[in-house]
Amino acid sequence: MHLIPSRHSILIILLPLLLAACRTTQVSQTEQPFTVILDAGHGGVDKGYELHTTVTEANLVLELAQEIRQQAETQGIRVLMTRTEDKEVSLQERKALAEGITDGLFLSLHLQGASSVKQRGYLSIIHQDQPNLEASTEWATRFLKALQYFNPDVPTEQKEATPRILSDLKIPAVHLDVGYLSNVEDRTQLQIAELRKELARVLVEVLVEMKGE
Repeated sequence: MHLIPSRHSILIILLPLLLAACRTTQVSQTEQPFTVILDAGHGGVDKGYELHTTVTEANLVLELAQEIRQQAETQGIRVLMTRTEDKEVSLQERKALAEGITDGLFLSLHLQGASSVKQRGYLSIIHQDQPNLEASTEWATRFLKALQYFNPDVPTEQKEATPRILSDLKIPAVHLDVGYLSNVEDRTQLQIAELRKELARVLVEVLVEMKGE
């Protein structure tokens, strides 16, 4: 004689499977890969510092950002870029990329300029009022230490300010000046592809190390 299972017994059998499926779905929805929002400063009509129309802060930091993305992605790091070409992108559009990111870094790349062509330096800026001040400070410190080891003759400086690009972000955020456009050595570091790769490698190594901590 064949017994037909009741609805009650079927529910008892299926309930553990349904609960397990729900837990799996919840984990997949909450877990996020570490993500770097890579912001190449300026763009479009906003050239930043410039020597002439072809040598601009906007173009040089974009080329560096593209190299960083390429190297970082080979290390399994998810990278989102605020711009991938020489075009104007508003501050709100740039910061919108970080919305919904819970594990990541917003890194804004820039260059400085000075009246003296001899002046050099790496500068990190963090927003003094951001909620992730401690984590942002750690990121900024790591970047500067790596750059100082990479180029011991170049001074480094870290400071707190209120840059608009870093305001209202929910993840750690750093504004990083990677040299002086007005200095030929700093400029060459970004203009020559092989040298630019080396600079990108230094920054990507920090991303890999900090991601794993």
